[in-house]
Amino acid sequence: MMVSSGLAVIPWQVRAMERSPDPDVRLLRQSDADYENYRTLFNSRIRRSPAVIAVCQTEAGVQKAVLRARQEGLAVSIKSGGHHFEGYSSNDGGMCIDLTLMSQLRLIKGGRVLAEPSVRLMQVYETLMPQGRLLPTGSCAMVGLSGITLGGGYGLFSREHGLSCDWLRRARIVDGHGRVHEVQDGTELMWALRGGGGGGLGVVTELEFDTVPCPKSIWSYRFKVFNETPAQLAKTTSAWFAIAAQLPRHAFSAYGLSGTTLTVLVTSTAPEADAELRTALEKFGALASKTFPPQQRTLPEGIRNYYGKLAPLPFRNGTAGFYRNYGDIESVIAPIAELVAGNPGLLMQINTLGGAIDDPVPDNHSAYAHRGCPFLGEIQSYWEDSARAPALIAAVNKVQGLLAKAGVARHYANYADGGLVNWQSAYYGTVGYQRLRAVKQQLDPDNLFHHPQSIEPFPPEPDSGQRRRG
Repeated sequence: MMVSSGLAVIPWQVRAMERSPDPDVRLLRQSDADYENYRTLFNSRIRRSPAVIAVCQTEAGVQKAVLRARQEGLAVSIKSGGHHFEGYSSNDGGMCIDLTLMSQLRLIKGGRVLAEPSVRLMQVYETLMPQGRLLPTGSCAMVGLSGITLGGGYGLFSREHGLSCDWLRRARIVDGHGRVHEVQDGTELMWALRGGGGGGLGVVTELEFDTVPCPKSIWSYRFKVFNETPAQLAKTTSAWFAIAAQLPRHAFSAYGLSGTTLTVLVTSTAPEADAELRTALEKFGALASKTFPPQQRTLPEGIRNYYGKLAPLPFRNGTAGFYRNYGDIESVIAPIAELVAGNPGLLMQINTLGGAIDDPVPDNHSAYAHRGCPFLGEIQSYWEDSARAPALIAAVNKVQGLLAKAGVARHYANYADGGLVNWQSAYYGTVGYQRLRAVKQQLDPDNLFHHPQSIEPFPPEPDSGQRRRG
C-alpha cells in the first residue's frame, strides 16, 4: 500500500471522493454538483465541457471508465496534472478520465520510486529529498509526473542526469479495451512511453523510476542586461548561446527576455564552482548590466525557489522550438525582441539541454526525438486583465510564425501547440511517429483515446469482400 507524502492539499486539484456506489470510480455528469470542480484545468483561459468526468481512485476504476466510454461511444481524454498548454487533457462532449485522486508516492527497495499518475513534481521533491534521493525532472510544482515523463521531461538536473523518461523502468497502462499491460524495460511499449507523449496510447496508472543520490545544495547565479536595442540584444544572445554551450554538466542556464530586460540564470549542483563554471560566469558577467551575488542553498530550499504558481491562471504559452545553436534563430531574434518589448506580459525563454541528454542511447530506449539539440525555447504570455489576452495571444502567434519562417521545425511534445501543421514529425520525427502508430495500433486501434495531436492508428484495411464486389 502506497502512502502519501503528507503535503498540504491544494483545493483545486485534490478533493475527497464523495460516497459513491462504486469505490473505484465516480462518474460525474454536467448536472452533478462536483462537475465544475473537476472540470478545472491549470490554464484558466481554457474551459472544456466533457459529457462525463470519470473520477478514478484505482486502476480498476480506470478500466471501468474505459469500458463505459466504449459502451457510450465517447472519445476519451486523460487528465493527471491538467497542465496541457492546449487543454487536451480534457475535451468537449466526450469523457475525461480524471486521475487527480491517484496521487500516491513512495520510495521502495533499491532506491526506486513508485508513483501513481497524478503525483506532482513538488510531491516528488518533498518526499524524496529528506530520504537522500532525487528523481531528475522539472521544477514547476504542480505539473504531473506522468505527463512530463511521457513527453520527455527536463529540468535543472537534466544536463547532469538526463531526462525524466530516461529513469523510467516499469509502468502499467490501461489500453483502449480496458486491459492492463505491465510494461518492462527494453520493450517497444516502454520505448513509446519514454517521450511518445501523453493522452493517445492509453491510461498510465503506475510508474516506477530509478533515482540518484540527492545533492546537498544548489548554487544560483543571476545576471541582468537592461535596455538593449534589438540589434544589441542579438549580439548578447549570440554570446549567451556560445557561453552556455560550454557549461559543465552539473550546470544549467536559462535565458529569459521580458520587456527590454534579459535575465540569465545559472544553477549548479557542484559544491564549488570548478574552472569551467568560473570561466562561464566571468563571461556572463562581462555581458551583464548587473550581476547578483551568488547564492548557495540546501537543495530543498533551492528547488522551492523554482516551484512557480500553485493555482490556475490564464496564459498562452507555446513551443518556440529546439535549436542546435544560435544560427537557428539568428535571423529572427531582433524582430522577436521587438515583439517582446512591445507587449508587456510576453516572455521568451531558452533553456540549456545537452549534457547527459545527448549521451548515446540504444534505438529502443526512447521515443524522445531531439537528442543533439542542446537548446529549447518557449514563448510565454500571462495576463491579469482579460482585455489584454487577444493582443498577447496574437504576439505569441507572431513569434511562432517568425520561428517557422526561420526553419525551426523541431518541437517539444510537452510544449504542445495547436497551430503546428506537421506536429507529428515536429514532436517525434518521421520515423519515430510511424513507430508510435504501430504501438497505438496494438493498444488502441479504435482510437478511443484521442485529442487533436494524439497518435493516430493506422487506417483499417479495406474489406476484401467489398474489393471483390467493386
